[in-house]
Amino acid sequence: GIRVVSLIDGKEWNETTINDTVNFMMSVLLFARAHEESATKARRVRAAFTKKREAKLPVVSHGHGPGWAYPREDRQGWLLDEAKAASVVKVFEHVANGHGGVSIARIANTEEWPLPWRVRANTNTRWEHTQVSRLVRDRRVLGEWQPKQMVGTELVPLGEPVLDYFPRVITDDLWGRVHAALDGRQSIPRLRGIKGDLLAGLLYCTCGERMQKKPAWKRGSARYYCLGRVAGASTCAPISEAAIIDFGFSFLATAEAGQFQETEALRLTRIAIDEANAKLADLDSKTERYLAAIEEGGEMRLVTQRLREIEQQQDSLREVVRQKRNELAAAPKGGSDFGSLFAEDVKAALNDKSAVKERHRISTALNRLLTKVVWSGDGWLMFHTRDGNMIARTVPRSALERAPRKDKKTAA
Repeated sequence: GIRVVSLIDGKEWNETTINDTVNFMMSVLLFARAHEESATKARRVRAAFTKKREAKLPVVSHGHGPGWAYPREDRQGWLLDEAKAASVVKVFEHVANGHGGVSIARIANTEEWPLPWRVRANTNTRWEHTQVSRLVRDRRVLGEWQPKQMVGTELVPLGEPVLDYFPRVITDDLWGRVHAALDGRQSIPRLRGIKGDLLAGLLYCTCGERMQKKPAWKRGSARYYCLGRVAGASTCAPISEAAIIDFGFSFLATAEAGQFQETEALRLTRIAIDEANAKLADLDSKTERYLAAIEEGGEMRLVTQRLREIEQQQDSLREVVRQKRNELAAAPKGGSDFGSLFAEDVKAALNDKSAVKERHRISTALNRLLTKVVWSGDGWLMFHTRDGNMIARTVPRSALERAPRKDKKTAA
């Protein structure tokens, strides 16, 4: 049969002793008292932590905080683990330069970078691309801390993030550049490997479906196919990558030279746009949290005040973006052959597998300028820009013809 031993009083309960009602009730009372004491301690600890949070004081406990920081001896703040912090900086710099999660994990394992997270019994002892993806989205690298509380079985945010709580590891500039790069990648899998499709997430067919890149294989150039056609639901015409580069990219670079020229002044202008857009994305996330708080019955006056403050910040940032885009639009065109030279640079970057940074630079510029590119199927590319304009470009019929297979000999 089943035997139960109560450690609090050292008694064993089985099918015989369970009939001793008096002793059993005494054990139950001891259990209840122990539970009440435990609950009281938990309430006191929770109240102490809540009081500290409200006073913006450090809430330092064992296992709390990121792996690149550790508690001071007096438990009144945090100190930086320089070796682990250096690993965090390396990850951000590699992402900003166009490397993906798999590539970064491989480099980190080869060079034996210290793991920047807390090592527990079940912690992986090597770098993985999923850890890289989580790390570059962790706002604790900026020194922020978001208090949370357990509601049911889920941790939910408790109040606003506390600024300058942890030691800062990443600058606002680097955070902005990284998230501008991530915004150009439509999903987490885009972090994997080398980014070879410059139009991923941007190119659409006129029917509304996305267009998918198919490698060149035995033909002269990669081609883009409508996903509807791939699924057998349409007969939309494909277009070659070479045609988009020769006629679309060259035309776009001539019309929007400021987005692609590599002068120091224009580079700083583009960085300012990326930083402003990253801050706008953060403010959008805060707005969603406050709206959720209203739905849950939060303090209306305080939440409404915060939403007004966010709206003012958003208006200021949008004005910065507008002014900086005007500066790019007013940039010198760079010569009549700038567009064709840019097209050649794009081809070279695509053909050279090691040109990760160059492909990343081109892709970031395209995503900064465009919301989408639409292929009409009969000779038109329509570029939709982020400021609401549309730029049309014709593609000659001769450029739409399919290249002959390289393994087939032409007739004499």
